Amino acid sequence: MDQFKLGRASLIAVCGLGLGYHVEELLSRHPGEHILVIERDAEVARIAGSLKPELLQKVHLLVGGADPSPFFE
Repeated sequence: MDQFKLGRASLIAVCGLGLGYHVEELLSRHPGEHILVIERDAEVARIAGSLKPELLQKVHLLVGGADPSPFFE
């Protein structure tokens, strides 16, 4: 993660939520940036939300087959 540079991006897109440790790290390194997490498995999102509900309040989460195009230009 040390090699990741935000550059001129206004949105960080992450594929896969898991338990969210990588998302927490992005939030700590890039506070105030918009983070979009795309998770295809609703059960993974539910488990992560029950363990870390505060994390999911800080990001945009798309679950299943939701269309991410509204977040991109």
